Amino acid sequence: MKNGFTLIEMVVVLSIFTIMTGVVLANLPQFRERTALQLVAQKMSVTVREAQVYGVGVKSSSDSGVDVFPSHGIYFDPVASNNKSYVLFADKLTANDRYDVGTGSCGSATTECVTKYDLTGTVEIDTLTLCQSANCSSSINVTGDGLNIVFNRPKTEANFTNLSGGSLSASYARIIIKSSRSGEQRFIDVWNTGQISIKTP
Repeated sequence: MKNGFTLIEMVVVLSIFTIMTGVVLANLPQFRERTALQLVAQKMSVTVREAQVYGVGVKSSSDSGVDVFPSHGIYFDPVASNNKSYVLFADKLTANDRYDVGTGSCGSATTECVTKYDLTGTVEIDTLTLCQSANCSSSINVTGDGLNIVFNRPKTEANFTNLSGGSLSASYARIIIKSSRSGEQRFIDVWNTGQISIKTP
């Protein structure tokens, strides 16, 4: 008697394999979208932390030949055409707790832009919200005038200002990013105490 598989056993095994492959391939796009969204959220939170470290750690700027120690921050522009980018800046031109574009390319002596980050793929910045309470039940959507999250030495606390330099009072700022394909979101919360966290709604 020879050992081996019967035709029926082979068909059953191949059927199970085909079904499992189909399930995995069907969920692959959602997995990729979720992973991309989480990676962008982590990168954005790390960039905010970088601005905090630069602001508190006294990163110098000597573009004009003289060492200055500016505040650092992140600027978000809520305009729809700019919902795929944000800017890490050094407040070195006018020291007004806001991002001044200046002239020249990002990183030059005539602009406050240190690095511009562009979001790739289907991930975009959806909403900028200032939350007055821990559960964000009382909130204000930031529209039209942008949001600056600024860190002034020697404090680790975050300051929130608009593009005109006006101070914005809030317990924390919430940056909501989403996948335009799946609609899934992530929250990046930057508290006025300096704490930064990522949440899944």
